[in-house]
Amino acid sequence: MNGYRLTARQWPRREIRREDGETTHLFEYQLAIWEREIPAYQSQMEELSGVLKTPSLEEVLGMPPDLDRFERLYNPSIAHDDIPEGEEGYRVRRIRVAGVIVRYVDDLDCIQMTVEGDLPEEVVELLSRELVETLTAIENSPCQRTRI
Repeated sequence: MNGYRLTARQWPRREIRREDGETTHLFEYQLAIWEREIPAYQSQMEELSGVLKTPSLEEVLGMPPDLDRFERLYNPSIAHDDIPEGEEGYRVRRIRVAGVIVRYVDDLDCIQMTVEGDLPEEVVELLSRELVETLTAIENSPCQRTRI
């Protein structure tokens, strides 16, 4: 292999991040989901938080975390199919819209959304706008999107 890229994909990509430049709290939200689902995990996290003296997610956000809304972060209003998590883990999510894969990657400081094929621009904009709206709500901080 000569190191040159053989394909030149023009997939639409958007990056969604907090306007203040701070990292997102998606990892902390995921921990809170695990705490809710696994009671033994909750007691371990409470003990660890006490030892480390870390602020709670509610303290950091300035509001109670909306775990239900967090679980809908990658669940747009448009008709779609969820794709089970692959070996990438909880930081990569995929859905299928009109036969096209939409991939979301949580990069701690932002979410990158890649449409792996052709969807109408208005669908891409709807997907990214709803992602901004949901992230803004769960972060309790304005978020923005940019084309990448």
